[in-house]
Amino acid sequence: GMVAHDVSAAHPFAQEIGWAVRHRLVLVHADGSFRPSRPARRQELVLALHRAIGSPAPAGRAPFHDVQDWHPSVEALAWAAGAGVVRGMPDGTFRPSQPVTRQ
Repeated sequence: GMVAHDVSAAHPFAQEIGWAVRHRLVLVHADGSFRPSRPARRQELVLALHRAIGSPAPAGRAPFHDVQDWHPSVEALAWAAGAGVVRGMPDGTFRPSQPVTRQ
């Protein structure tokens, strides 16, 4: 069946999106849509990767100037930086709200 009302079986990434939704790595919106072309934020991608491997605790703090301890993604971003999954920008920021495409 369909993963979301806007992702048919013919969508080029239907299997991958379906797998990610079933494993709760990414979520379907409240209206039942996935919105595969909607820009996502960098922090959303890191959160999905963090969930995918079981949400391990970070080894240290997030080393980015624009990610404070109260940031909702601070634990995932700290893990990702410590594990070498992500790097910041040359100015020491991560820019968690900068867009990427969800697909």
